[in-house]
Amino acid sequence: MPTASVLIDCMVEEGLVERASNPAGRGQVLVGLTQVAEVFGARMRSTRRAHQVRLAVEPLAPQDRPIFVRSLPALLTALRRERAELGDTIDCSSNRASMARRREG
Repeated sequence: MPTASVLIDCMVEEGLVERASNPAGRGQVLVGLTQVAEVFGARMRSTRRAHQVRLAVEPLAPQDRPIFVRSLPALLTALRRERAELGDTIDCSSNRASMARRREG
């Protein structure tokens, strides 16, 4: 199995990630997504969501589909509330900010 460094090397070569030295940590390396990877990820998430909605809606009777779709905002609100209560948030902003500073500087 390849090491993390080998995998990151491959992603750098493909233009998916960038490496930068961490100014706050000697010897540490920051790895951040490139714009290409961000766009690709957004497309994949969009495709996955569309597929998931299609899977949920297809088995419903045609007259029930609009009711399901109208209920989605309430479901989304409940899921977000539960996620916030569990503290299930991921904040990559500090790594992204460091990578942006490296690109600018």
